[in-house]
Amino acid sequence: MSRKREVTFILAGGDGTRLAPLTHWRAKPALPFGGDGCLLDVTLRNCLNSGLSTAHVLVQRHADSIRERVEKRWLNSPSRLKVVLRPPPSPSRPYLGTADAVRQNLNLIPRSFRGDVLVLSGDHVYEMDYRRFLEFHRTSGARASVAVTEVPVEEASRFGVVVSDEHGKVLGFWEKPAEPELLPTRGRSFVHASMGVYVFDAELLRYLLSDPSVTDFGRDLLPRLSREGSLFAYPFVDSAGRSRYWRDVGTVDAYYEAHMDLVSAGLGNVFQERSGYLSDTTGISGIPAVVPSGVVPSVPQAVVEGDVTKSVLSSEVRIERGARVEDSVLLEGVVVECGAFVRRAILDRGVRVRAGSVLDGSSRDAPPGTHRTPNGIVVVPAGRVVGAPSESFVGAAAERSGALSAVSSFARPV
Repeated sequence: MSRKREVTFILAGGDGTRLAPLTHWRAKPALPFGGDGCLLDVTLRNCLNSGLSTAHVLVQRHADSIRERVEKRWLNSPSRLKVVLRPPPSPSRPYLGTADAVRQNLNLIPRSFRGDVLVLSGDHVYEMDYRRFLEFHRTSGARASVAVTEVPVEEASRFGVVVSDEHGKVLGFWEKPAEPELLPTRGRSFVHASMGVYVFDAELLRYLLSDPSVTDFGRDLLPRLSREGSLFAYPFVDSAGRSRYWRDVGTVDAYYEAHMDLVSAGLGNVFQERSGYLSDTTGISGIPAVVPSGVVPSVPQAVVEGDVTKSVLSSEVRIERGARVEDSVLLEGVVVECGAFVRRAILDRGVRVRAGSVLDGSSRDAPPGTHRTPNGIVVVPAGRVVGAPSESFVGAAAERSGALSAVSSFARPV
């Protein structure tokens, strides 16, 4: 079999506990992102644009939420990419880690296969042509390669940190180092972090995974390969050598910041034009807001009658006349009633903000039933109602025809 063939696995089984309450009932890769897409769509779109034929998605926790997303966007589409969901082969034997998940699916790689195994994360935001990564891996003569990007030294404890020579050969790998300032960074303010994107020689991977004590790539395999001199680092940079956009959406604050990236600095336009997983980018009140445009015909568009700035809206969202939404992320079916004010917030599926209510992450205290992140983002769990109904306010707001002054004149704290 040709050396240029590959088998692709996407790891989609993380618990996502740091993203609670958004992951209480859905898997982290199924978390909506950028309108009507989800985090897993980002990786699948990269696979499609890289000309890959099949992606095996290894699922575990809240697998139904991933299945719902994949069936909606991929299984019934004319896409050239075949997406196959792979839960643990045995219900009594769950995946114990990233490497163990691949081990339990090694039967998908024929024994005669002499190509490469591409292992991807299903919960990061970036745009990559995996063909370039595979070409680097093959031309360097590496038996294992890891894609790396620059992160500030002070954030190094969140990632696997890589030190390599000028040829890309990895000299050291530290998984989430407790004291990153002690790393051999030569006084630089950044380090190279693993993106959770790997290529392995199939024969080598079979051998490495024959050891049942190996359950995680970052903790068990990559440090060993770096010590043996078998690991190379692929820098994720543009043609000018600058680091390209990549974000690990591991916390609620990171999830929020990734959405704000979409509506600032033209990043949303870049993703829309090149990757296509965002539905549409529309300027509302002079500041971009990402809203669905009905790319999937069965999904109705959002209805925006109020004022929205620098926010991301999903399908079936309704912003009523006189309402104002700023710097926020609204997931499917959210309703913001007339005269309500929402700022620095994430509203999960089906949330309703009552007329005249104020929901502001900048406030010191979060309303009952909501959560406030360390960076001051208020999160409302799915299906919650914020504020009490006010018939007198609804009538007054309607008479004012949605004037923005109604927010300041009639709004009341939650």
